[in-house]
Amino acid sequence: MENLKRYSMQIIEAAAELLLGVVLLIDPKGFTSAVVVVAGAFALVAGVVSVVKYLGTDPVSAMKEHALSSGLFFVAVGLFCIFKTSWVIDTFSAVTVLYGFVTLVFGFVKIQNTADLLRLKQRGWAFCGVNAILTVAFAAVMLLNPFETLDMLCRFTGASLVVIAVLDFAAMIAGAVVSRKRGDRGVLEEEDHGDEA
Repeated sequence: MENLKRYSMQIIEAAAELLLGVVLLIDPKGFTSAVVVVAGAFALVAGVVSVVKYLGTDPVSAMKEHALSSGLFFVAVGLFCIFKTSWVIDTFSAVTVLYGFVTLVFGFVKIQNTADLLRLKQRGWAFCGVNAILTVAFAAVMLLNPFETLDMLCRFTGASLVVIAVLDFAAMIAGAVVSRKRGDRGVLEEEDHGDEA
């Protein structure tokens, strides 16, 4: 149970990667459409809030802030994303680039985890390192986009996220096994012995 608490954020992250990967494999265009519509809804709400803010601000302050023009812009972008979703998807591959950047961030976190394990002289750093390298490599492919269609890129992204999630779950299980064998104190015990010496 303690391992479950210790790895709760990693479990949530890996489950999200797995879910996102499966959805992208099953219906890449549908999922991407949903992302564009949600982004459009956020832009629409932000635009309406900005316009309302303009109307509630005194004229001199409102003239300096440009809340009306920016609000109308965001309303237009939001409505366009909501009602012209297929055009946005066919024209821009920005959503997949976003997936690539998010995956790259996960890769950098895994590189730090690998470095931490190495510096603490803990087992499992090699497996964590392979996971980090694969995550960064998948992210690079997503960002460079060598594919001819957005559908193929989304499917590659989905497959990559499934592989990354499986590796994350395997790393957590391996970490829990090592932790259990060391009596859940592992690193702290070693540090205490090091201080005594």
